[in-house]
Amino acid sequence: MIIKVKKYIESKKKMLEYFKSHSEYLEEGEYKIDDLLTYLYKNDSLTYSTVSNMLENSYTRAVFKKSILKRLLNLCIKILFFNKTLIVKESSRYDSIFQGNLYLPSMSGKEIKIFDLNTNRVLLIFSNKKDYINRVKKYNRFQEYFNLPKILSKNDSDLMAVEKYIDYKPNFEWTNEDYEKVIKNAFKTEIEYIKLCKNSGDYYYKNIKQITEELPKMTDFIDFLKKNIKDELLEEEFPYVQLHGDLWTSNILVENNKKSIYYIDWEYSTYFIIIYDFCFMILNESFTNSNNLYLDNYIDGKYDKYFDKIFEIFDMKMKTEYRIDYLYMAMLLQYLDRWYKVGYKIEMKILKNIKGVFEYINNIKSY
Repeated sequence: MIIKVKKYIESKKKMLEYFKSHSEYLEEGEYKIDDLLTYLYKNDSLTYSTVSNMLENSYTRAVFKKSILKRLLNLCIKILFFNKTLIVKESSRYDSIFQGNLYLPSMSGKEIKIFDLNTNRVLLIFSNKKDYINRVKKYNRFQEYFNLPKILSKNDSDLMAVEKYIDYKPNFEWTNEDYEKVIKNAFKTEIEYIKLCKNSGDYYYKNIKQITEELPKMTDFIDFLKKNIKDELLEEEFPYVQLHGDLWTSNILVENNKKSIYYIDWEYSTYFIIIYDFCFMILNESFTNSNNLYLDNYIDGKYDKYFDKIFEIFDMKMKTEYRIDYLYMAMLLQYLDRWYKVGYKIEMKILKNIKGVFEYINNIKSY
């Protein structure tokens, strides 16, 4: 525990070092770090209010909300080590392209976002050339089919890009109508995209059993998921297409006033089973945000017509008797993509949360 805390403190000290090294892209003034040590913001009332609303329902905050101990520990660490105000002086660079007021490193460590909330722009700074190229490549691919914040400019030599900032409605303010509008837009958009993948031949077939047999080791997590998937589904060949890979409400923006919907954060995009994004969205909203709206609707069959359309693209049919199995399949693929190498203790914590969701499903089915 002590070693983990020390490593955590060191990682946050490193974040401050990066902040200082990027100060030329920040507006001059006083900056403070938030209570969860995830971002730094210019210390004025307008910026603080805007930022608090923006990031209230992020994945990190959702995790911390579930643990009083984590929140208290984080607050103590902040008070002891990170409670100072940081001063950013006026940039000496006459050609500075950006003057932001919010500094937000990504969870993956692949990029840093600096927001200019005055001019509605976001500066993306990438840690290496591979991540930069990957981001631009995915933007070029998906912007043809999905509504993405526009890249306004990019600098290949400095591994930077500037994209449009979307003034969006925080999802903790969403109504049930907003939630339904979002998932229906996602279904409609992705169904058309998958059709294009099929027509262009950009897909392949694979079965879950084959994927797990190629792994160097089995785990308790895999065993739990596999035993809840019927054998015929494990052996069935399913089409895989390149999907978002992290599609859930924190990565979907509902624009204020105009009400347009934007899709962000494509770094997990790769080839998944054709229904993965929606199973992920349904499950993740439940076990991360404790919001069962999508899950309840899925169990009630309210999204069956959309799943039918996805399967029909490949001359397949959704089998309602496998409704829950599909969720287990998607969770297995998510585990292999995200958590297979995180370590036993973290894996068991995640598994506990996952089991809670499926226990909830079983309780619904028993009525």
